[in-house]
Amino acid sequence: MRKIVSVYKISNEQLESIAQTAPDWYVINGNDCANLANELVEAEIVLGYCDEVLTNCLQLKSKLKWLQCIGSGVDNVPIATLSNRNIIITTTRGIHASPVAETIFAMILSLTRHLHLSIRNQMVQKWLTTGELGEVNGKTLGIIGVGSIGLEVARIGKSFGMEVIGLRNSGQPSPYVDRMYGIDGLDELLIHSDYIVNILPLNKNTRHIIGSAQFRLMKNTAIYINVGRGMTTNTEAMIVALQKGEIAAVGLDVFETDQLPPDSPLWLMENVIITPYNAGLSNQHDQRVVNIFNQNLKSYILTGNPRINIINSKMK
Repeated sequence: MRKIVSVYKISNEQLESIAQTAPDWYVINGNDCANLANELVEAEIVLGYCDEVLTNCLQLKSKLKWLQCIGSGVDNVPIATLSNRNIIITTTRGIHASPVAETIFAMILSLTRHLHLSIRNQMVQKWLTTGELGEVNGKTLGIIGVGSIGLEVARIGKSFGMEVIGLRNSGQPSPYVDRMYGIDGLDELLIHSDYIVNILPLNKNTRHIIGSAQFRLMKNTAIYINVGRGMTTNTEAMIVALQKGEIAAVGLDVFETDQLPPDSPLWLMENVIITPYNAGLSNQHDQRVVNIFNQNLKSYILTGNPRINIINSKMK
């Protein structure tokens, strides 16, 4: 019997939906990769990724033909190695659009209306005003990296009455974006934006793409949000920009290290909001993963190929 192994723990109901999509397949659910070695070697399809997937699925006797990764980033997946074995790799790109966009606007609104400061005062029972409060209506929202998340951010921005400008490699126009730049338009976007949202992936071209020179281009009233990859921003340059008043505030969900070091000055800055890399988390996350997987599974059973978010369509 053909076998599907999930190394990403899902509910019994979600497991049953996969079994209904593939009634003639054997479906195994578990997140203890170390104890799934034998099952992984026999798996034709794997949902999720861990080191044991690579170790076991690259054996000569492995039956793996399709790896469904969780999330949109595949920084830790050896794409070339798997492609050389004619293993199809897909992602769940797009499932984080709503929660990440909502986190971005939670940060934007909190930093604009000083809700984070009011919460601090509330915790110590102080009735204090928190300085001049702004509005997002009529302001310019700059989105660096207009993919599925950026598109949702743009849609919400327009609902707040904002002008939306964006940047993507192709420079191709997009719904809800009033003006789109190619990668050579980064400086223009930074100069004109009141809010700058970084949703870039990490690659050789984006590492530290935001540094001292870029912060100096921003308005001193600008609010900078990074929910993409921490290494796209030079942290030391950002701290200096905050200390010098070159920018007004930042909201951060990603950092150059896995966790922000305890001695980072960012922790104690009143114009900084920090979240622990949880912008994409949601109680609807797992169901969205399974929905995409089931759509791909139906296509795979019918045609031999999944159809959504294939990242290595050109194999040997």
